[in-house]
Amino acid sequence: MSSSPAPASATGSPIEPPYRPPPGPAPTQAGPYRFTREQYYQMAEWGFFQDRHVELIDGVIFDMSPQSSLHANTVMRCIRALDRAGWALAPVADGTAAQSGCQSP
Repeated sequence: MSSSPAPASATGSPIEPPYRPPPGPAPTQAGPYRFTREQYYQMAEWGFFQDRHVELIDGVIFDMSPQSSLHANTVMRCIRALDRAGWALAPVADGTAAQSGCQSP
C-alpha cells in the first residue's frame, strides 16, 4: 500500500493538522467557589440561610442536618473537658467551639 502525500494548501505548503495539546494530564474543571469567613457571615446577616442549618467547610457552604441533642451534649462535654485540660477554644454563637476551617453562623 503506497502512502499518498500530505494534502497541500493553495500556496503549495502542507496543511497542518488540527492543534493538539501537549501530552500530559488533562486540564481539570474549575472547582467550587471558595467563600471567606467574612463573606459567609455577611450572607448569614443578609438572610441567605433562613431556616437552614449550613456550615462553611474549607470555603464551601454545605447544607447540614439539624444537630441532635445527643450530638450537642457530646460537643459541650468535649469542650468542657478540653477547657479543664487547658485548651482554649473560641466559642461561637450557638455555644459550640469554632474549629479551624469550619464555621457555623
